[in-house]
Amino acid sequence: MVRPGAETLARALLVVVLVASTLSAQSPATRGTNRQGNPEAGPDPIPRVDAAERERLARPVVGFEGGAITVADLEAILAEMSPIVRRRYRKPEALKALLDRQVRVELLAEEAERSGFGKHPKLVHSVKQNSVQLLIRKEFDERITPESVAAEDVAKYYEQHLAEFNREAMVRAGHIALEDPKRARELLKKVRSADMREFRKLAREHSTDAQTKLRGGDLNYFNAAGVPQGADKASIDPAIVGAAFKLKKIGDIAPRPVRTASGFSLVKLTGKRPGQKRTKEEVEASIRLRLWRQQRQQAIEEFVSQLKKDNEPKLHTASIELIRLEPETAGARGPASLSPAKPVPTHKPHSSAPARSRAPY
Repeated sequence: MVRPGAETLARALLVVVLVASTLSAQSPATRGTNRQGNPEAGPDPIPRVDAAERERLARPVVGFEGGAITVADLEAILAEMSPIVRRRYRKPEALKALLDRQVRVELLAEEAERSGFGKHPKLVHSVKQNSVQLLIRKEFDERITPESVAAEDVAKYYEQHLAEFNREAMVRAGHIALEDPKRARELLKKVRSADMREFRKLAREHSTDAQTKLRGGDLNYFNAAGVPQGADKASIDPAIVGAAFKLKKIGDIAPRPVRTASGFSLVKLTGKRPGQKRTKEEVEASIRLRLWRQQRQQAIEEFVSQLKKDNEPKLHTASIELIRLEPETAGARGPASLSPAKPVPTHKPHSSAPARSRAPY
């Protein structure tokens, strides 16, 4: 491969210095703007320029066998950077370093292409994935944004999900159900000095409530109407509900056994969730994000469905049986090979020559 000589590089770097000087000399009114005058918005995707501007953009900064880095290439690289990062390249030495890195990338890319890696399956797959990402960004992400969600859609979602944004107060409690009031009063003395672990143990040993006994008397969270979290009807005894909501601090015990429909209960407060009411304005940003994701995904699915309709892909199920997967090797470590997997032979080769190891590149 022919490489540019020292004189060519020196001349190229001189051009870079001139480009850097031009950037430094730009007036504040034009610095950091695109060709439409938008601050820091980057260049137009399809710039409308005259012949002189086209000639300037096409001027090579560095030329080499098989390609060149033009003024347009360098400006495109700079345009992809954030405004803060871009400012550092107004210094000629910083722009020289950027060009040197780009020359390195270009030469390595040219060599990789000559070596056949440009058609490698992994690279082709990677290019397709990146192309898809660019397509999604251009066709959907730039068109469908959280800001593009209609205000009436936000309001409608809020009204349909009031329970999500207006949470009622709930408590969590544990209880030990007993039939005999005397036995309840005796056990209450132990319960008052018991921590949570000991309370669960006492519930498993003494409670007569088969539904909660095995889980240490836990009633989970419930509201003031006795409706457990996630349920649609009340199932907690009203006396237990009343006693639990009167307790102030987590860990408090009802001062006396609570009379219930089936006997008596020793009630312990194990959790509290205060009520919360959030207005539409308070949750609008989160609703917009949620609806944006839904609308974006729906648009992508409709787009893909149309592509399938237009191209009519056909699945050949019989061919699936021909697919072979390379077996995993236990304990195999090291860099992955770029070579495509080869079918595993179903018989041992007759040759006794040792296999050659392939060095990673």
